[in-house]
Amino acid sequence: MPDIVGYWTGGSLEHIAWEDNAIAFIAEGSGYYFWFSAAEYDSFHPFCWKLDGDRLTLTSIREFHFQGDDLIKPKKLANNVVCFPSDTIELQVIRTIREGVGGREIPVLIFSQPLFYYTQTEFGFDRSDVLEVDWHRRKIEQLKELGAWA
Repeated sequence: MPDIVGYWTGGSLEHIAWEDNAIAFIAEGSGYYFWFSAAEYDSFHPFCWKLDGDRLTLTSIREFHFQGDDLIKPKKLANNVVCFPSDTIELQVIRTIREGVGGREIPVLIFSQPLFYYTQTEFGFDRSDVLEVDWHRRKIEQLKELGAWA
């Protein structure tokens, strides 16, 4: 099973049509949670992360909204967080293998509770090189230019 570093998505486990959730862990300890909606905007949550056994800690969490590649509504997570009222999230993560889309067996991360105000708790492994996802790389570059990357 691969390390936690990589791009993990709900779409690897179930066919999606209009929206998807994904979480990315970059090797140097940064990452992001991504919610995509074909009908609305993309929600992009950069963070710093640390894994200690099965305990995952996310810190320095922020939220940004994009339409395409355009940043439309930057804000700091605060009172609008449903499940987590602070800039730190601690949860348990289980690593397992499950059947994904197309019937192939893939590594899966299962979190002890949903992240932020989304309901997804299971993410299937998609790829190890997070920055291969070109439209995400462009968002990260914008946030770095603004000094807003974790």
